[in-house]
Amino acid sequence: MAIRLPKRFRGYGCPVLFDVELNDFDLEAALQGLFFRVRSRGRTWVVPKRPEEVSELVKPLVHDPHLEGWHRDENGRRLLEQWLRVAVLKVGRRGRAHRGEKVQFVQPIHYLASKAPFRYSGYRRVHHFLYETLRDAVTDPSPESFLHRLFLRAFGPGASYEDGRTYDGHYADGSELDIEQALFLFFLEHVQPAGVSRSGHRAEPPALPRHAAQMGRDLVLFLESFADRLPARALTQMFLALISLHLTAYTRTLWAQSEKALPDRVWPLADEPVPVPECYLDFTGDGSGLSTQLATDSYHEDLDRIPAFLKLALLVRLADEYAQDFESAVYADRDTDRPSYLFKLLKSTRTSQFNMWASFAWRDLEQHADSDDLPRELLEETKQKWSRTGGDHIEKLVGFLYEVQHQHAAQNATRWLRSATALNRDYGCLVGSKGPGRRWYTLNRTALAAAVYLASVALKPPGSERQRAPQPRPFRLMDLLTFLRQRFGICIDRPPRHRDSAETRRAARENLGAFKRTLRQMGFFDDMSDDFTAQWVSLPGLTEPIRMGSGSGNTG
Repeated sequence: MAIRLPKRFRGYGCPVLFDVELNDFDLEAALQGLFFRVRSRGRTWVVPKRPEEVSELVKPLVHDPHLEGWHRDENGRRLLEQWLRVAVLKVGRRGRAHRGEKVQFVQPIHYLASKAPFRYSGYRRVHHFLYETLRDAVTDPSPESFLHRLFLRAFGPGASYEDGRTYDGHYADGSELDIEQALFLFFLEHVQPAGVSRSGHRAEPPALPRHAAQMGRDLVLFLESFADRLPARALTQMFLALISLHLTAYTRTLWAQSEKALPDRVWPLADEPVPVPECYLDFTGDGSGLSTQLATDSYHEDLDRIPAFLKLALLVRLADEYAQDFESAVYADRDTDRPSYLFKLLKSTRTSQFNMWASFAWRDLEQHADSDDLPRELLEETKQKWSRTGGDHIEKLVGFLYEVQHQHAAQNATRWLRSATALNRDYGCLVGSKGPGRRWYTLNRTALAAAVYLASVALKPPGSERQRAPQPRPFRLMDLLTFLRQRFGICIDRPPRHRDSAETRRAARENLGAFKRTLRQMGFFDDMSDDFTAQWVSLPGLTEPIRMGSGSGNTG
């Protein structure tokens, strides 16, 4: 029997904690959405009516004046259609019945992809979250214009841009582009641009401002440093990898902090450090080895934190409703200091006034029993359970809402983590079965390259001044390991502290050897010295390799 709750209690989303929809999403769709937000200086889109089937979108491209000979036979049209499906468009199925195809989004091959969002619900507001973190990280007097110029330089060569109600753009004749970007721009010539909405998205401040700020600074730093140094495809893929790493670290930290906050109903203030929880990443590739098992256990430990996060989200959502109606002094901090607001909000749930408010909310549930597919037996069972344990009304209310909704909510949260980690993508940090099988943390090639490139500009020698666009520099291997651990909670050369033993340390030493072999195969590392402190990492073609040395770096 389907249980239907009253509208005010339905769902588990909590923008006060995390302003996204906790469900599966695609990082490439999020990047296309981010392109539009940056291009329109923070506005949201209005999608016009246009074909959503590949067969209809390919028709005008066949006759494009920049392409010759494709319209002469059916094979040319079929080849272009296959290219669109593979390289340009993400195509899904239409409706719940999955009948017929529907274009979901355009791949973010070029900044001009901003003109062509389709009707797709899988963005999950991730692009809004990313845009706010980037905008808050910019110190320029006009952060919106700064981001537009930066993205234009990094992702937008070879096109002319129009600002207006549609933010249209076109291929600039005579521009030198690689074949992929050129064909992509030819395709976009025949796509009607999206308009902008009169009302923008209401941005929610982050619950963990330090981590969000670090995410924004790293993404901006990477684009400033490598926009003119990397090919377009490599730059885009590494940018996606850094988004994945930071979103994963932010999600894991938020879930771990929720697990700590729920029993005592407290939240750390903005000036209190909140470390990223440690997780172990495997590079051995030995599915039967202890190293892979440690990485698998780290993934399951993150999943085990989901129930605490969902319960806290329900509690915070109810407390936010209460504060909006009765606690104006507390509610005043909602949009100015989110950690302080959460601290005061959770503190208010211990008061007798809030407990009374929760008792009235419970009565509201009882009034809807039977009539709205809400069995009274469930309410009575929960009531008896909490009367035996001595819990207050809010614990009873949150416990009931969690029991009714947690299965679907936990499944969606698991899908969110798989999406944030980009399961089995080259720019992701999770591999394994797409179904119910085994998964474990690692860094795929593009993700590892992105981490190395970021470290080359984020690690600075002691006493050095940060430059506007710092030059990539070699750095010690031990500093890379420290950087990954401090920035993302990644453990490679050692097990997480709570899993420390002689056996796990031995597995971590083998994992470090596999990690160095991977770096060597990618051209980043040449361990000519046996001294661990004198082993250096360098970027092929951008920095000179260092055989011996004794400098040190720190994370910026």
